[in-house]
Amino acid sequence: LFDESNMDANVMQSITYYFCHLYGRCARSVSIPAPVYFADLVCARARYHILAALNSGLVEKFSDEDSKGTSSSSISKAESVKTELANIIALHKRVKTVMYFA
Repeated sequence: LFDESNMDANVMQSITYYFCHLYGRCARSVSIPAPVYFADLVCARARYHILAALNSGLVEKFSDEDSKGTSSSSISKAESVKTELANIIALHKRVKTVMYFA
């Protein structure tokens, strides 16, 4: 692994320790650094968006394409799924700079 920060272990440990005291949902220190909690919240929110889209018919759309026996390769299908999921998770420009998930 390449360390771009050029920090020693003590500095990294101190930063991690301080991040454990920055979590806004709790008045006490937490066992996991705040950015990790925030990343988990973002992933959970994205999961809800994806599940809602899948329940609204996205699964049938792709399974219908598979059952028709189209000649498209699995790579192009994977790319189309990736594009659809990116569109589902896309944030509005006003929300991109706000911690809406916190």
